[in-house]
Amino acid sequence: MKMFLLTLLLLISACGKDPGKKSSTQAQNPNTIFGANQITVKVYYEEGAEPYTQDSDLALLKYWSIYQANIEALFKNRSPKPTLVIPTSLSQMTKIKTVGKAKWSIDDVLSLSKTVETSESGLVFKIFFVKGEYTENSNVLGFHISNTYTMAIFKDVIARSGSEAERIPQYVEQATIIHETGHALGLVNNGLPMKAAHQDSEHGAHCNEPTCVMYWQNEGTSGLRNFVKNLIQTRSIVMFDSQCLNDAQNY
Repeated sequence: MKMFLLTLLLLISACGKDPGKKSSTQAQNPNTIFGANQITVKVYYEEGAEPYTQDSDLALLKYWSIYQANIEALFKNRSPKPTLVIPTSLSQMTKIKTVGKAKWSIDDVLSLSKTVETSESGLVFKIFFVKGEYTENSNVLGFHISNTYTMAIFKDVIARSGSEAERIPQYVEQATIIHETGHALGLVNNGLPMKAAHQDSEHGAHCNEPTCVMYWQNEGTSGLRNFVKNLIQTRSIVMFDSQCLNDAQNY
C-alpha cells in the first residue's frame, strides 16, 4: 500500500537547497547492491539518540518493522533475492561512545563510520543516530553520503518534528531512514535505472510523484505533521510509490 507523507528532508544526496558539499558525485552501483547475497543494516546510536523501537500503532508492528517492510518491498519478486538482516529492537542495535558534537559535517560522519568494524558478509549499510545537527543546515533530519552505504540521522531534529504522544517523530524517523536508504540503493536514477521516467531532474535523485517517500519536496513542518497524521489514520506501511518499486523489483 502507498503511504502519504511529508518529511522535512534536506539531504546530502541532493535533497533540499544547497545542503552543502557532497562527498562524491558518483552514483551508487546497482550491480553491487542487487547482486549481493546478503544485505545487513547496522544501526549505531549515541546515548540520548536511541532510535524509536517500541511497538507502533499499526497492528502492533515495531517501528523498525515498517522499515523492514519497505526494504523487502523493493526486493519483492526478485530471483534470486538477497537475505536481508535488519534490526527491529534496540538490543539488536549498537550503542557507541558519545562524541558530544553539536554540529556534524559529512567528514565527521565518515570519520565516525571508520571507527566501527563490521564482520558481516555481503553488503553492509551503516546508519548512525547522533545528537546535534548538520553543520550546514539545522533543519536537516538525516543524510546519505554519496557513493557510500553510510547514513546519519539527527535525533535532536527528529524529536523537534512533533509530539511523541501523537507518534509524529516516530513516523518521521521511519520516513527519513527509508528515504535515505532509497538513495543508498540507487533510487531515483542514482545508479539504479528507471523503468519509466519519473525522476524530477531539476531536484536531483528524487521522484516526481508527491505521494512517494522519494519526492523532492517532502519538506515543511506544517505539511509534515498533516501528512504523517494521515499516515497514522490510513495505517499504511510501504512508502515507495509503484514507480520506485518497479525500478528495484525489475532491475
